[in-house]
Amino acid sequence: MLPHDQLEPLHPFFKQTIVQICWNGMVQKVEKGNSVLQRLLVLASPGLFFFEKGLLGGYKLIQIISFSEMHSLKYKEGKIIITSTNKKAEFSSNANEKIISMMLCIQSSLFRPMAYDIPDDVKDAINDDNYIFETRTPLCERYLSLALQFADNVDPQIILNKIPYLLDVKDTFKFTSEMVSSPCIDPIINAVCLDTDITDIVFSSVNFHEFVDHLREVISLNNHIKSITFHGILFVGDSSELVRFFKTKVASPITAINFIQCDLSTNRFTNFLLAFSTFKCQITSITVKDCTFSAETIRALFVCLFQSPCFKLLQEFNISGDLFPPIAQELVGELLDPNQSNFPSCFKHIRISSANLDAKTIISEFVTHKNPVKALDVSRCNFKSRMPTGLICYSRLTEINISDTWLTPDSLFSLFQSVNQASIPLATLTADHVHMSEQNFNQFYQNFSIECPSIRRLSWEMNAIKDDSVISGFIHFLSRMKNVIDLSISHVIMASPKSAELIKNYLDGVHIHRFVMRGYDKTAFQDDFIPILEALLCHDSLVSLDVTGQRFGDDGIEILGKMINNGLQNLVWDEQRPTSAEQTIEVLLQTVSDEMQFSLWPEENIKALWVKMPITKRSELQVTVEQIKQQFIEKYSRIVHNCLGTKNSFFEKSRLPRVKTNCGPDDYKEVKKVDFEILTKIPEKVYEVLNEIKGSVREDYLTTQTRNMICKFLYSQIC
Repeated sequence: MLPHDQLEPLHPFFKQTIVQICWNGMVQKVEKGNSVLQRLLVLASPGLFFFEKGLLGGYKLIQIISFSEMHSLKYKEGKIIITSTNKKAEFSSNANEKIISMMLCIQSSLFRPMAYDIPDDVKDAINDDNYIFETRTPLCERYLSLALQFADNVDPQIILNKIPYLLDVKDTFKFTSEMVSSPCIDPIINAVCLDTDITDIVFSSVNFHEFVDHLREVISLNNHIKSITFHGILFVGDSSELVRFFKTKVASPITAINFIQCDLSTNRFTNFLLAFSTFKCQITSITVKDCTFSAETIRALFVCLFQSPCFKLLQEFNISGDLFPPIAQELVGELLDPNQSNFPSCFKHIRISSANLDAKTIISEFVTHKNPVKALDVSRCNFKSRMPTGLICYSRLTEINISDTWLTPDSLFSLFQSVNQASIPLATLTADHVHMSEQNFNQFYQNFSIECPSIRRLSWEMNAIKDDSVISGFIHFLSRMKNVIDLSISHVIMASPKSAELIKNYLDGVHIHRFVMRGYDKTAFQDDFIPILEALLCHDSLVSLDVTGQRFGDDGIEILGKMINNGLQNLVWDEQRPTSAEQTIEVLLQTVSDEMQFSLWPEENIKALWVKMPITKRSELQVTVEQIKQQFIEKYSRIVHNCLGTKNSFFEKSRLPRVKTNCGPDDYKEVKKVDFEILTKIPEKVYEVLNEIKGSVREDYLTTQTRNMICKFLYSQIC
């Protein structure tokens, strides 16, 4: 066998690290007239490469048979016979069984198993060989093998130019105009059709007629595609292309279609929708973002979605942008008119986001009409006018998002008044980065007097308070939502001992399951965050925590370890400026334990340790960290997209999973927080008290100590 460095000059593929050279050696190649010549065979992951040795040394490429084109393999009279559509090779070697074993394994791993005819004794030898082909880049391996079928017509370097992009592909594949016009597009398409990891397809900056054939091929052959995104697409071309496209037999369980920055203002898009309305599909989600519409096309979109039988399984519709025609506001009203629209019975979530639309009108329409919508997002809309009073609320809304809206104290207060009148009270409110002055915030906080026992999730991030006098008003506002179990308040309160004490006192009176309070600049509490962590440690129900950037150091990290021991299951904790390697490593090990369900790799914490660590001990730290990192990848890479890309930008939503509130529209029951101190003050009345509150208090509001006390008392009554 030739060493690898001598094989590299023979073919450009052999210089690629992703190409596995499994075996090479001299074989006897049978030619016409029963003449036998010595040839060099290189068995690599893309296929078989045959070379002829020249008189002056060196090797000349004679034949290539890729694994993608192999049809059958025979072993007869000591000869291996390989056939493809228009190629055939016969050869023999002292390692015939090993070569056959490798070929069958590689071919079946990357493509469908080929037919083979081999004697039983050779089968036994192959089974004893136990060769296993492993690859971390199956998409690239398949692409190279498929590209070999027409390598005679294409410069190998052009084929290899696509490798860097393919290596970066995880679960999303993006077709661009450059790629669609590439001479390598056919093997790329075929490789995508065979890949089981790709679930999302994106077509970017190309005309519809340029990629429609490729899209048809992918969705008819790959049964793992779940989402198709059209990004910057021009819907041009004749109608026959649409007809052919919608006659495609779909193998993929496509559930989501996205239109991003597309020109949807022409009749071509209307024709597309009309054709699609007759197409049986399993679409559950449609997103339209920053697209250009005409009055006709946006109406056609709404009619197609909510007045045709096509989208019976639709659950979510998102439409956002500032290029809507004036008719858009009117269409929202028509959308909710029971005489004109027919929502799918399983429909749950709608997002209508545009600075040109009035949030008050949209919310009013939704809460006054019967519809199945449970979550409404009006982020970025204008919300400066008050909600009407005395609304008759028929809706099933349990979640509203008003993030990034333009508000006044009166309009925000009127929202709380309205949703409190609903037949199914609001359970989730998201109001991040709303546009209102600090003076108006203070006015709202001070005048807020509405009890909101139904709200279980509250996200109030990036509504910064710079004046200490406003902080107490914010805490007063929070105290009106006594049953919150999921709270996000990043970048609201400026760091100070006083504000830390106020937050601690608030946390002492609630029962939190999920808490997000990331620090950035002046909202990083550092040592002042320790009392907040200590208050959270007393919450035996806490399962999710994101405290990225609070910079509380080793003492805070030690408390995080105690929280994990106490039942914490989801943790994001980077940028804490640790100095103790021992303490940080201990918590790192806890994050890869069986009990943990979600975490992100704390890269900034590791860097901080590296700077503080003496040079003599850095190698030991590196070995330990790499070992834990491998465990981390094995545990989280499948459940957390890019679990090592932990620089979760402060200006993005936390990636921490949301907790289930067990408070949906069908099982909602108003919860009253009870002061259980009465149980210790009047022991003889405990049984009567328990009877009074039975059924109205949820288990998650009871502390461990209180539950144990109640169980002990009831046991004494039985005995």
